[in-house]
Order: sequence, then structure tokens, then C-alpha cells
Amino acid sequence: MLRAIKYFLREGWSSLWHNKGANLLSIAIIIVSLYVLGVFLVLSTNFNHILARWSENVQVNIYLEENLSEPALLYVQERLSILPEIGEFVYISKQEALQRFQTLFPSLQTLPDDIGGNPFPPSYELKIKKEYQTIDGIKRLASRLQRLDGVKEVSYDLQWIERLSAVMKLIRVIGIFLVGVLVFSAVSTTSNVIRLLAYARKDEIDIMKLVGASNWFIKGPFLVEGMLQGFIAGIISIGLLYLSYRLVSYYLALSYNLLFGFLLFTFLPLEYWLGIIGGGTLVGLIGSFISIRKFLRY
Repeated sequence: MLRAIKYFLREGWSSLWHNKGANLLSIAIIIVSLYVLGVFLVLSTNFNHILARWSENVQVNIYLEENLSEPALLYVQERLSILPEIGEFVYISKQEALQRFQTLFPSLQTLPDDIGGNPFPPSYELKIKKEYQTIDGIKRLASRLQRLDGVKEVSYDLQWIERLSAVMKLIRVIGIFLVGVLVFSAVSTTSNVIRLLAYARKDEIDIMKLVGASNWFIKGPFLVEGMLQGFIAGIISIGLLYLSYRLVSYYLALSYNLLFGFLLFTFLPLEYWLGIIGGGTLVGLIGSFISIRKFLRY
């Protein structure tokens, strides 16, 4: 058995190397399929991290009327302290709100001078307890807060989480469909390449049959060749994916894009690497198995 495996590996690698032109086409198609899959996995993984972080820190912002008196401010603070949904709250003055804005957008430091004053109202940032972090619960809380004297506007980010979740579901559906089409193309291409190579070695295969070689012994080198195509494609696709990730990260870092901290927060973990490489190997195996099985029927 060990000798047979060594023979399969030697013959499969030899055929892969000596038929570079045909095999390169198959490898390229598998690379494209795995690369597209990897892009969707990177996006999905990081968006899931964003949703998890936002869901754990659902925040409601209360924007107060300008020039609110001290008693009115104390009244709002007292009402916030007795609401069961609120875990904690922090007062943000007009000046602190402006400082935050200028830190996030340093290119707009002169905005107050340009418009003739500080445009940001005083506000409260509310952290909502976990058991109340539902869209209906937040809506009810926002409705009560809006009726408080001195409150100008109430905003909350849970709706954006729900919308982003819906967008992510749509992206996953599109990604699954697109990757499915590309994987089918990769399997078909690998199958056709292996079939061409089998036809090129038809005389050799006929001789092997005459001397009593089993179908599995004949199939072995072709199956290994298909697996090697997928394995090599998997490694290359991981390399291209990581290179793309680093280039985009570098570009966003240079442009101070706010998405940098969210969209490209992490690369794929090791298990995803192994899954992509294993998936490529499986695609190559399936394509070669289909083609050589059909060939040996004739």
C-alpha cells in the first residue's frame, strides 16, 4: 500500500510538472474561486466582529436643548437614574462634544470659526442593560425619553445594527451563489484537464489494463494530480488574499479612513486558511475523480 501511494505521488507530481500549460489553467480557475471565497470570508468575519461589538454596547444618545438651566438638567439626570433599562449614563458638554469631533476629524478643526460658534448640543450617552437590548425595547425607551422636558432629540444605533445584519445576510447569499458558480467552473475545468491528460496517456492506460492493473491503481496518479492542483491553488489564493489585505490596510491607514478600524480589523484565522486549502484540494480531487471515472468507462 505504501509503495502504491509513493507511486501515485511520484506520477502525479511528474504529470503536473510536465503538463504545466494545461494544469496552469485549472490551477488559475481554482485560485479565482478560492480568492473570491476568501474575500467574502474576510468581509463576513470582520462584519460579524463589528456587529458583536456594537450589540454588546448598544448606546442611546439624548441631545438636550441649548442653554438648559441647572434645575432642568438635574431633572433629566434624576429621570435617567431611575429608568430600569439604563445601566449607566455620561454627560457630554458642548465643549467636550466639539473636542471629540475635532479628534475624529482633524481636517475640520476650523469648523466652529467657519460657522460662527460651537454647533454641538449638550447630551447624555446612555448604556442599555443587556436584557433590554431589543429593537422594541429601545423604541419604547426612546419614546419615553423624547417626552422629557429639556430633551431635543433621541438617537440610538440598534436600528443600524439590524440594517447591517440584513445587508450581511444579502451579501452572504450573493457570496454563496457566486462562489458556487466559480467552484462548479473549477471542478469542470479540472475534470476537462485531467480527461485530456488521460487521453494523452491512453496507450499507457490500455497496457496497464492488459497486465491486470485495477481501476483504482490507474486512477491514483490522476487523483493525486487533481489534488495537487487544488492544494497549490489554495496556498496561492491565501497568499494573494493576505497580500490584498495588507495593501488595502496600508492604503486605508494612509488615508486615515475611519473604516480601517472596523472593516479590516483582522485577517482570517488559521482554521480558515486550512479550510480554504482543504477546499481547493477537494475541488481538485472531485474534478479529477469525475473525469477519470468517465474515461475508464469507455
